[in-house]
Amino acid sequence: LLERERVPATFFMIGSHVAAHPDLARMVDRAGFAIGNHTWAHQDLRSLSDTGIRQALRATHRALIRAGVRPSRLARPPYGAIDDRVRRVLGDMGYTPVLWTIDPRDWDGATTAQIEQRVIAAVGAHRTNIVLQHDGVANSPATLRAVGDEIRVLRQRGYCFAALDAQGRPTPPVPVAAASTAQHRVAEGSRVRITVRLDRPTS
Repeated sequence: LLERERVPATFFMIGSHVAAHPDLARMVDRAGFAIGNHTWAHQDLRSLSDTGIRQALRATHRALIRAGVRPSRLARPPYGAIDDRVRRVLGDMGYTPVLWTIDPRDWDGATTAQIEQRVIAAVGAHRTNIVLQHDGVANSPATLRAVGDEIRVLRQRGYCFAALDAQGRPTPPVPVAAASTAQHRVAEGSRVRITVRLDRPTS
C-alpha cells in the first residue's frame, strides 16, 4: 500500500523480530523505506543500565546487518520512555532518538474507524506531524485497514507525506518544477500567463 501510494515511512524494528524474520526486514529495506532501531526486545530503556541499553541497540543493529539491511541511525525508545541518561547513551552511540506527535493508540483494541478518526483529527497544518502506528501486534489488522483512508483523506486536505531525515525530522519532498508559457508574441505591457507544474506535492 505504501509503495503503491508513494508514501514514505520509517519502520522501527525490534531486533528479535528481525532475527526471526530477516526476509521481511529485507523486503522493507529493498522497497526503499528507512529502518530504525527499536531495541532487541522492546525494553523500557530507563530500566536498563548503560551497558544494557548499548547491548539492546547493538544486538538489533547486528540483526539488521545480518538480514542485509542498511539501518539508519534513528532509534525509537519503546513506550517513548526516555530521560537524560538514555538520551546521552543513545547520543554517545551515534543514535538520534525519535518520538511521535500523534499516537492513535492503535495497539489498544481501537477499531479501524477510531484509528482513522484519531489520526485525521490530530494532524494539523504548519506543525510537525509524526504519526505512530504499529504492525506485529494483536490489533494490527485494524491499523492496516485504516492506513489507506488516512492517506486518501489527508491528501484531499492538502497534506504531503515526508520521510524522516537523519535528525528524525520529517523532510518534505522537493519537487521538480516545469514552467510553460503561451508560444506567441506578446505586446509590451500585456499580461503573460505562466503555468508552473510540480512533479509531486510538497509543503
